[in-house]
Amino acid sequence: ELVESYAQRGVNLIRIAGGWAFRTASDLAFLLREEVTRERKLSAAAVETLAIIAYHQPVTRGEIEEIRGVSVSRGT
Repeated sequence: ELVESYAQRGVNLIRIAGGWAFRTASDLAFLLREEVTRERKLSAAAVETLAIIAYHQPVTRGEIEEIRGVSVSRGT
């Protein structure tokens, strides 16, 4: 009953590996396939950090901070 109900809403309820999963209806999948590629330049700090990693690998975060002389912030 649920399978038929969701079929009219753009999703398919299918049985996988003993469980249930929602999948986008195949006739609407093209709407989710948009890909956008944006090129962005790395900051000087990011390039410096990558150079340290390439030259000294394996290297820990603490070692990178010691070499650079500044603390490495999360997410950058």
